[in-house]
Amino acid sequence: MGTSPVAAAAGRVLRRALEFGVNFIDTANSYGPDVNERLIAEFLHPYPAGVVIATKGGLVRPGPGRWEPDGRPEQLRAACEWSASISTSCTRPIVAVCRWTIPLAHSPVMLPIPGTSSITHLEENVAAATIRLSDGELARLDALGG
Repeated sequence: MGTSPVAAAAGRVLRRALEFGVNFIDTANSYGPDVNERLIAEFLHPYPAGVVIATKGGLVRPGPGRWEPDGRPEQLRAACEWSASISTSCTRPIVAVCRWTIPLAHSPVMLPIPGTSSITHLEENVAAATIRLSDGELARLDALGG
């Protein structure tokens, strides 16, 4: 059968991200569901040293366009177990960090890359890390966020 064109494109983006020095990949089973984490395992294994793959729990997708919170301990445990199961065929396990919040502080070491689905978009997002905002610009942006 082979890999679908969409999956192959995702694989190219993932590999290029590592070439750019990206070493933290944030995902969630609910994004797919049952897609993103499998693609990461398929295209990045064996995982380079220092690469961390994190996943989240606490939201489920019962249907198209529907997101529902589900932070019950048994659901979070099941999400972690599912994510860890992706690595069963790999010789080196995935690092699964189960969490449901991430502080989006002004960090010199964290660059959110929302919805990156092409190498061009990845390159634009990585280039954004070189932009430096003044304290005044940051304050104005913070004020917009309430």
